[in-house]
Amino acid sequence: SDAGPLVRFINRIAEAVAEDYPDLLVHTLAYNATAIPPQVTKLRDNVVVQYCTYQGCYQHAVGDPECNEYGGHWGIYYNNVERANAIRKWESITNHLYIWDYGANFNDEYVFLPNFDVMLENCRFYFENNAEGVFLNGDWNYLPEFNGLRTYLTAKIYWNPNMSDEEYNECIDDFMKGYYGDGWKGIRQYLDYMQESSNARGLCFVHTTDSSNRLFRSLDIVRYEEEFTQMFADAKAAVEGDAKRIKRIYDIEQTYQYLLLSSRYWTDYTYGSETVRAEYQAKTKALYDKLSVIGNPNPPEYDPDVSPIGWWKRLYDESYFGNQFS
Repeated sequence: SDAGPLVRFINRIAEAVAEDYPDLLVHTLAYNATAIPPQVTKLRDNVVVQYCTYQGCYQHAVGDPECNEYGGHWGIYYNNVERANAIRKWESITNHLYIWDYGANFNDEYVFLPNFDVMLENCRFYFENNAEGVFLNGDWNYLPEFNGLRTYLTAKIYWNPNMSDEEYNECIDDFMKGYYGDGWKGIRQYLDYMQESSNARGLCFVHTTDSSNRLFRSLDIVRYEEEFTQMFADAKAAVEGDAKRIKRIYDIEQTYQYLLLSSRYWTDYTYGSETVRAEYQAKTKALYDKLSVIGNPNPPEYDPDVSPIGWWKRLYDESYFGNQFS
């Protein structure tokens, strides 16, 4: 294991530190190449190892045997059982285990990230394997897609990892009521629907997923367009005069429009008539202008000839691979 030389190096540092600072802990990461624990060397008592769940799948919980798929831009091998075994092994060779987990889609800030049905289960797993703490790596920008809810739930479940599924759902409702006011029920139904769509899609995905289309089924987004449009209108009407809550509902509505226009790309742009294509481009430009205000202050460039998801995918590809994909 590549972690062997690192652990021996950290142990020597920790041994030297302990001479003058016996109560100080030395921290290191089990990350990427060093995520696989060493076979022989154990960590000193004054060393903290923080296991990073980098490229872990969030379609499945940690340890779920159903998580077994090759896919993605880099041919990622999704296997949460291997990650679970690595965590158990690290726990057996250290007195201080921490977790570095992820709670945002860093590749696309507007697409729905369907990790709500594994958050509590993952938390329980970390707790059962004696993790002393968890750092959830979110996004430093404002994310309009339920990022506030995800942050709230993180605080709740890591304070009480033994909460029941019923208590977890009550936490979701409590946040929705406070955050969206009297319009919360429609937003909750939308959240549940999107999570179910992802589960029906069934594909593994990570926090840097290269294709946001893996996260949902396009037909699910399009088939209830009228119902969702009316739901968002009703939710905003229910909090009339409350500018903050109207803005919060509006932001979620724009993320739905983002998915809707991305889902309609092939029918409206690729195979649509000139008139339909022009209307589609006008809609994507209007959406781009709205998203540029509510989200990342440095959004990708607008391109009238790709879907909204394509804007972010191009930025992602160029960031990691240069201009070969442009």
